[in-house]
Amino acid sequence: MIRKISLGLSWVVIAVGFMLASERQAHAYADPGSSLLILQAAGAAFTATGLYFRRRIAALFKRKPSIQIDSSSASGAPSVE
Repeated sequence: MIRKISLGLSWVVIAVGFMLASERQAHAYADPGSSLLILQAAGAAFTATGLYFRRRIAALFKRKPSIQIDSSSASGAPSVE
């Protein structure tokens, strides 16, 4: 698993290096609204990630129930309180 990740990461590094080495001059205009669009996309991605992992995030802040063995029980099974 780690080997696959490192292989994929090396391909990403090679691709980014190739793109940076072969950059061209941009003939474009970025108006002030473009940065707001990027900010909105980043906020939407952050919110979507939080919603996707909401159960795992909530589990970090919840207490786990303590398990105590009831000695008066005939079966001796643990009871959850």
